[in-house]
Amino acid sequence: MLNTIIFSKDRGCQLELLLRSMQEFYPSHVPSAVTVICKWTTPKYKEGYSKTFKLHPEYHYVIEQDRDFRRWVVDTVDATKKYTVFLVDDNVFKEPFSYTDPEFRRFEDDPTNVLCLTLRMHPRINYCYTEKRPTPAPTVWEAPGVWRWKDMGLLGDWAYPMSVDAHIYYTQDILPYVQGCSYQNPNTMEGSWWRSPIQKPFMVCYQKSCVMNIPFNRVQDANGNHAGNISAEYLNEQYLAGKKISLNPIRGLDNISAHQEIPLVMEP
Repeated sequence: MLNTIIFSKDRGCQLELLLRSMQEFYPSHVPSAVTVICKWTTPKYKEGYSKTFKLHPEYHYVIEQDRDFRRWVVDTVDATKKYTVFLVDDNVFKEPFSYTDPEFRRFEDDPTNVLCLTLRMHPRINYCYTEKRPTPAPTVWEAPGVWRWKDMGLLGDWAYPMSVDAHIYYTQDILPYVQGCSYQNPNTMEGSWWRSPIQKPFMVCYQKSCVMNIPFNRVQDANGNHAGNISAEYLNEQYLAGKKISLNPIRGLDNISAHQEIPLVMEP
């Protein structure tokens, strides 16, 4: 039913948190249908991934170094599955998600007009971390959680439908972008989509976002997105020493931005 593709680079520790949170808040997912495209730049980061592979062997892992990134993505999106979602390794599930949710029904019942179901937005999002500015929520809703992303003078993530960060698309809509655009990594992939967004007027969100992005660090130089100062190297060291990131302070968090730093809590 749903292609789930996760992008991960040098973040075995953060990837483990994402997979653990999926198991808690998205129990209906099929692990064998989840593909994680991994890349590491040092032997130590490789050790971190090896640990994650052992902790969560039920998922399908592919190594980006073995093949061109774009080729992996093209071959991973299964055209026979009706929906496709991309995630990145600093995403975390914090609220339940199910195909029986009314929000999912609103998305699937109107393929002509609904561009995507976003798992990262909710009506109390009022700040854009990546742009460092307030971004008020829509003042007009077509239905609960349904808004016009293009026609209301919205800012930031409220007007940003083409994302590899927890947006669920109809596969028939996103596949031409996956197959037809030129890109080398998740950032350039998303950037190539934005030049010509899918021409549907509505996005759908939850009343409490299911997913948030916790930007502890930045591991790419394709863009200058700001992030926190807890390095991937430090997290990897802690992870290899037997610790993992705690999900406790993240569960149910009512975040005000799709990307939001929170204090790091490690646990055995």
